[in-house]
Amino acid sequence: MTDIPFPANPTDTTSANLEAEMGYGQLLQILWRRGLWLGGAIAASIGLAAGATMLQTPVYQSEMRLLVEPNVSDSISLNSKDGAETESSQVALDYATQLNLMRSKQFAAYAVKTHPEVCENGVGEAACIDSFYSSLALSQVQEDSTRTRIFEAVFTGEDAAKTQASLAALREVYLNYNEAQQDKRLNDGLALVNKQIDQVQGDLQKSQEALREFRQNGKTIDPQQQSLVAADSLNQVSQARQALAAAYQEAQAKYKAIEQSLSMNPQQALIANKLSQSDRYQSLLNALQTSELALAERLAVYTQADPTAQDLQAQRDRQIALLKQESRRLLGPDASQLVGGQEADLLSNGQLGASSLALVQELIDTQIALSGMAAREDSLVKTQQSLQQDLDIYPELIAQYDRLQPEVETQRASLAELLQTRQALTNDLAQGGFKWAIVEEPDAGRKIAPNPIQNLAMGAVVGLFIGGALAYVREASDTVARTPAQLEKWTALPLLGVLPKFSGKLARSRQVASMETDATLSLVQWEPFREAVDLIYKNIQLAGEPLKSVMVTSAVAGEGKTTLALGLALSAARSQKRVLLIDADLRNPSIGQKMGLSNKRGLTILLASIETPLPVTVSLAGTRLDILTAGPRSDDPVRLLNSHRMIELAAKFEQQYDLIVFDSSAVLGRVDALQIASLCQGVVTVSRLRQATQTNVAQAVSILARVNRLGIVVNDSSNPGPAYLAPPSARKPAYREDEHLDDIFLDDRDREESFLPRRR
Repeated sequence: MTDIPFPANPTDTTSANLEAEMGYGQLLQILWRRGLWLGGAIAASIGLAAGATMLQTPVYQSEMRLLVEPNVSDSISLNSKDGAETESSQVALDYATQLNLMRSKQFAAYAVKTHPEVCENGVGEAACIDSFYSSLALSQVQEDSTRTRIFEAVFTGEDAAKTQASLAALREVYLNYNEAQQDKRLNDGLALVNKQIDQVQGDLQKSQEALREFRQNGKTIDPQQQSLVAADSLNQVSQARQALAAAYQEAQAKYKAIEQSLSMNPQQALIANKLSQSDRYQSLLNALQTSELALAERLAVYTQADPTAQDLQAQRDRQIALLKQESRRLLGPDASQLVGGQEADLLSNGQLGASSLALVQELIDTQIALSGMAAREDSLVKTQQSLQQDLDIYPELIAQYDRLQPEVETQRASLAELLQTRQALTNDLAQGGFKWAIVEEPDAGRKIAPNPIQNLAMGAVVGLFIGGALAYVREASDTVARTPAQLEKWTALPLLGVLPKFSGKLARSRQVASMETDATLSLVQWEPFREAVDLIYKNIQLAGEPLKSVMVTSAVAGEGKTTLALGLALSAARSQKRVLLIDADLRNPSIGQKMGLSNKRGLTILLASIETPLPVTVSLAGTRLDILTAGPRSDDPVRLLNSHRMIELAAKFEQQYDLIVFDSSAVLGRVDALQIASLCQGVVTVSRLRQATQTNVAQAVSILARVNRLGIVVNDSSNPGPAYLAPPSARKPAYREDEHLDDIFLDDRDREESFLPRRR
């Protein structure tokens, strides 16, 4: 056996095709394919979780919430610039102090001493205090990232009733302690300050009422400031009037210049503009001019009594009437200036040129601008008069305001000073401190452990992850092809077709054929297989130029290359082709065995001697096919296949047959297939699903890289397509029960002397 050197990394030649993104569909296929791994991991994880849950001791938990507020008013949370409520560093420190104080062991000792029922029977007081203290957890409640003023006390234990009773005892201890610390922090020392504040507040109220009446009667808030605003506004109005006057004179001069250029007044210009821009009016005017021209030409030859001249005159009159009607529609009230006029007016108006129309539009715009300027001038005059009247009364208002405003400010300052004094005294008396209040009573102890549903769900999740990882690792280590798409990507070759998986039963009652022969004949005549091979043969024909010779091979033995070769030969024979099937697998010939033919005479005899054994003509399902078996085994098949005799035979067969199908040996490990491929015009590779591996396929494709690789055929597919859904047992049998297997072969004595096939 001749060894073939492989590349160091056989997958490099097809790495671009072997790498694909792991999509959701592929992931689900992997999980489905490795369901035992996934299910086993989930079941084991859930079983462990269930066992741990059954062995776990029940744990109960009771909760209580307290509101802790500072008594110091200036220590209450302040508002930051962005509106969010933040605590000063002093308050944050005090809350930390309060939390540590409430966590102190002395409260646990007080609770145990005042409520001994919270202790277990037979447990000493010291041990009960330690157990109580270790079972209690205190924390400050947070909302998002903001710390609240609520503290949460959580007590855990093995008895639901005692957890609630323990928190109830602690609640009583907290409230008694806080009440004992809350002494009366305000006293009668504030009476004098409060009396002075009341007096100043009365005076301030009177002064503010006088100032309010002044502002209400004078309709002003700050007369001095408003007088400055009014003076500034009056100056702006005066400047605006001056600028408006200059603009008005300029526009009036422009108006007169345009009016002189047009030689018409604005009303006439407006009429001419409307008529000139009306397409309908212009059409009527053009028609009228056409009629007048035709009438003039007619009257130049005939008199007015001429009928045609009279018709033209009547047509002209109608057009003049339509022109007047259109003028009334366009001009409205202004139409009287034109419609009631002479016919010359109808002809002259509405015929302005582009420059005249532009002047008319500019004249109209200037007239509108002049009207607007006149209206603005009237408004500015009224505004100026009103501002002047306001300025005349502001001196008296300013004098009254200067008397009332200082009095109010003085009294406000006095009141603010007294309030600050009272606040400082209040802070001194308050001495800080916090108030503790219960906002949520201790709830009934609820069971927190074990949680069977949570534990089982967690076990299922952990099992799912572990099972998924195991399935993925198993899939990654499995290089066997599962789908036709995998083989197509691994080889980077076109997919010629897919052969269905044969699941038919053998006819065991036959006595003359071996089991393997019966299975092969049943398969090649099975309709789904036959249709799949016909499709493969058609794809080979469409691959390029007509091929005279095709080799069928596979990466390793047992992938169905012989069956495919036989199917392709039969498919070509059904297409009225002269076909020769040659068993070129000299090491492990199988066509003779599968077809029940003798291997005593065959290819090795042709290659080793001048003897010319005849190919056997087979008649199968009405199709005639010539088969040349491998012949007796040879000690050196490579020498025979590489001989000049083999080249001559291949060339001679190509001249005598329309198609030669070579069934070669497997590619890997031997040079036989590569030698035969060098003599053929095309190579077809077949790979069996769930048997072909990525390494073998890549090595085979790499070895055949220098020959004409037509494509790849996928064998043993469980789902090749909807055409193969019917089982073989439901189809018509390939042959009759009373038919002898030897009848499908023709006797060599009926053949001609040469190995030429019979003419069809």
